[in-house]
Amino acid sequence: MLLLRPCSLLALLGAFVVAHALPAPLPADDLETLAAAENVLILSSSPLLRKAASAAITTYPDAPFPLSTLFSLTANDIPVSVLNVPSFNLSTFSATPGPITFNLKYLGGGDITAASALPSGADLSDYGVSGNVFTFTLEFGTSPRKLEVRINKGVTVIGNPSVPVLYITVDPPETNIPDPNGAGVLYFGPGVHNMAQLSYDQTHPAPSQIYVAPGALVNAAWLFSFINTPVTFSGRGFLRNAFQDTTSPSFQGFFITRNSSNISVRDLHMVEAGMHVLQFSKSHDITIDNAKILQYQKNTDGFGLLGTTYNLLVNNCLLVNSDNQIVISASAPGPYNNLWKNSVFSKLSSGGNFLYLQGTPPFNTPVGSIGANNVVSNIDVLRISGEIGFVVASSLFPGIPIDGLTLDGLTVWNAQPRPGSAGPNRLLYLQPLLQTSASKNIVLQHMALPSGFNGSEIAGPGWNINFNNVSMSGINFNSDVAAQLIKSGSPNVAYSS
Repeated sequence: MLLLRPCSLLALLGAFVVAHALPAPLPADDLETLAAAENVLILSSSPLLRKAASAAITTYPDAPFPLSTLFSLTANDIPVSVLNVPSFNLSTFSATPGPITFNLKYLGGGDITAASALPSGADLSDYGVSGNVFTFTLEFGTSPRKLEVRINKGVTVIGNPSVPVLYITVDPPETNIPDPNGAGVLYFGPGVHNMAQLSYDQTHPAPSQIYVAPGALVNAAWLFSFINTPVTFSGRGFLRNAFQDTTSPSFQGFFITRNSSNISVRDLHMVEAGMHVLQFSKSHDITIDNAKILQYQKNTDGFGLLGTTYNLLVNNCLLVNSDNQIVISASAPGPYNNLWKNSVFSKLSSGGNFLYLQGTPPFNTPVGSIGANNVVSNIDVLRISGEIGFVVASSLFPGIPIDGLTLDGLTVWNAQPRPGSAGPNRLLYLQPLLQTSASKNIVLQHMALPSGFNGSEIAGPGWNINFNNVSMSGINFNSDVAAQLIKSGSPNVAYSS
């Protein structure tokens, strides 16, 4: 940093020499005093003289889960609990803007030989490994951040909580905490709350605000039917499905809306769904913001759309599961105007796909459509190993119209080949039950894909597929050969950049 008085160019040069001849830098507080008292102009900053204020860390009361036996963690030298949430290691806290230096100690035995924090970006720096400690710095802003930290190339697998993977979620300080005794408030404080199924409908109206405090665990299945007055469901606590018995009628869903609207879900942690995590049937104007969804069981579809569902917004979420991540079912009219964006997804197994298209339940009848303007944008896909492919329309899709589906700006970090003789992992696997001429429109754009995908298969007429600025392993998709496309039945495939 140069401390200069407004003066002539010659004086400036002289000041430059004098400034660099100082035997030691002044403390930052003294610089501020000097600048105020002597009208000194501070032109630039040096790390030796000024350092950005570190983020202030706020830890939460521990939710009722055991502490991890694999990791301990500090953030800006403040101990932060690492919980062994069923089959996951998770650390969650809030912070003000500023740098956060993490010191992660691996307790699994031996030194760290490889480590990564994903999704990486310009806000991560200063990586280092010393023995069994991994250090790195996050320049935290005002938006939530989700990280998957892998030690010694560990990858989470179903039913194995001891693999060296840690999820870290950092949120801005919590605001708008309701009064526990406020009108229309259902408040869950720290501790365990066993609630079985919470079902709201026209006879049993929903609270206007449901709040799950940090340190709380609510065991319940949630069902909203014909609820159209605004509901805010928020908090930094945990939700867990109380029904782990497959014979229970509530086992099929964890959080379900039917014929409902104006529901906002924010900040919550969702673990052990049992089966489908969030399912929306004939619902609209639903927001899922900053949810952290960690599911290791089989058949845990992430987001499922049924009926004419529209204006669903999924933003800034973390989804780690072991089945389809997004399922869009046809209806008459079809679901439309639904948006997933700015989120982090990761798959645990080769079961399921990133995006699965199917016909109208329960028998996938060839009626209706998938509507227009369904968009998946700016998603970091940390790991994917599709049951058949990344985007799939197969035997459960009867070849009905797709008015508009767009995948835009997805970053796929790791695409895993399917294990053994399970077959290839396709980018697109569009092999519908009925090969009809109905117009089916899908756009993939601004995507740089890694190796691990085995091309695409598209069968039947009516498909209109547009690859715009898509590449895999550095090879631009500008032809069927470059895209490794296997096609039959005259689909229409276009390439642009």
